[in-house]
Amino acid sequence: MRLSDFNALSLSNQVKTVFNKGAYVADRIEQEFTVVLYKLSRFCVEVYYHEQESEPVGLRAFNCTDKLRPYFEEVKLASIV
Repeated sequence: MRLSDFNALSLSNQVKTVFNKGAYVADRIEQEFTVVLYKLSRFCVEVYYHEQESEPVGLRAFNCTDKLRPYFEEVKLASIV
């Protein structure tokens, strides 16, 4: 699946695709949201959860070389060596 194909899906189908085909990578906190990063075949998707919600409230798909800087701070050198 290409990023443009994913973006053309409805939000509910995007969420289903991420949960069925995505691989968990990392998560982080951004203001009042928990953001969970998933890797699909050719791109990444961030799923946003509001701190009071158990269902996703939004997502953002992008090429994996973009927008990953917030996750670099979460990775500890000792955990990957």
